[in-house]
Amino acid sequence: MKTLYLFLTLFIAINCFSQTDRKFSTFLSFQVNKTLNDRTITNNTAGFGFGLQTHMNTKTRIKPALEINADLFGGTKELYLTADDKPIDAKSGVIGIYAGPVFQLTESMFLSATIGTSIFNSKSYFGVRPSIILYPSKRKKWIAKVSYTDIFQRDHISNESFGYLSFALALKLF
Repeated sequence: MKTLYLFLTLFIAINCFSQTDRKFSTFLSFQVNKTLNDRTITNNTAGFGFGLQTHMNTKTRIKPALEINADLFGGTKELYLTADDKPIDAKSGVIGIYAGPVFQLTESMFLSATIGTSIFNSKSYFGVRPSIILYPSKRKKWIAKVSYTDIFQRDHISNESFGYLSFALALKLF
């Protein structure tokens, strides 16, 4: 009888102290950017930034995700003027908040299709940010991510989008 009680106690203790899967995974990223299209492309040729990406761990292949990024862009920062002598502002800092689904293709490869807003020059603009995400190691502590951000800056100056390619490496926080 003592053996049965000991066995049941150990069995209950093992179940009580086993780890459960986390509901969310959060990554801190460092990224480099290359501007592909902009109305003042020489002003914003390249940049770097930091970001946080959180996705919900679900049992399905589709997971909701949230991304927050802050990017700095550098370039010549020349003064561009419209036909009526109004200045066209360069972009030095861009903050992006994007949300959407992440599709799990394989155990270590994901596709993301997020939409949201980017804020620069004290204005917010609608944008889309498709991404390819890879886990380079089996432990899934790091991710490599390639994204294209297309920001629709439709205003009185032009209807040209601001688009840049990003390559990011991210460390899993929790």
